[in-house]
Parts: sequence; C-alpha cells; structure tokens
Amino acid sequence: MPGRSLDIHARYGIMAEINMVPLIDLALNLVVIFMIMSPFLLRSQLPMSIPDAETGAVAKDDPRALTVQVSLQGEAFIEGQPIPAAELEDEMLRRILAPNSWTVIVEADKQCPLEHVVKVMDTARKTGVSKLALSVSKPPAKKKRPRR
Repeated sequence: MPGRSLDIHARYGIMAEINMVPLIDLALNLVVIFMIMSPFLLRSQLPMSIPDAETGAVAKDDPRALTVQVSLQGEAFIEGQPIPAAELEDEMLRRILAPNSWTVIVEADKQCPLEHVVKVMDTARKTGVSKLALSVSKPPAKKKRPRR
C-alpha cells in the first residue's frame, strides 16, 4: 500500500496555488465601502458644539437639503470640505439644482460669532434658496425627582 500512495502523488501532484479572485473581490469591496463612508467620516471630524434648543424639530434626511457648517473662525464647510468665502455662492449654485425647492441648513458652533452665520445665510439667499434652517440639538432630558 505505501507504494500506491506515492504513485497517486506523483501522478496528480499537489496543487499549491492560491485562488486570487476572492481576494481581489474582497479588496474591491473594501475600496467601495471606504469611498462611500469617507464623506461621513470627514463631516464627523469637524469639532462642532451645536447649541441646544428644546423646541427644535428633528430634520429628516431630505435629499434636497444642503448642510453648510460654519467654524469658530468663520470658515464654511460643505460635506467636510472647506469652501472659501468668495467661492461659497458658486459652490452652492453648483450643488443646488432648483433653489426654490431646496433647504440650506446652517450648522454653526454655539461660540461662533453671529456675523459668520449671517454671512452664510445671506449667501444662501443670494442663490435663490427660500428655506433656511439652523441646526440645533435637543438638550439632555432632565431627570424628574420623585415626589415624597
């Protein structure tokens, strides 16, 4: 019997290859996932302390809403990318196809001077946008004290 097993290995040989197709599929899937997630990751990296408002309404994910973030220094960001003040109106016009049906949401730090927020809102109005909103967060719920 030992001679027979040697004949099988000699005849067929050991296949020592790695199939590259699944590895390439995995790599391409990872590239696509990172391409999709990178705008969200960039947006979340901006240090922003949004003001609280008890009456703020929860905004649904509207595909016709453009969020413009304003930093403490007055820099405007769209999708995590800084936009110079001189180019902000052109960038808004490029992203907004029908200004009358779009909403511009201004998201500013609570320590940001009002002047910077007003400039961004004014620029949005120049593009023809009729709906403007300020981004706020709900304050943490107060714990009710039990009655005695």
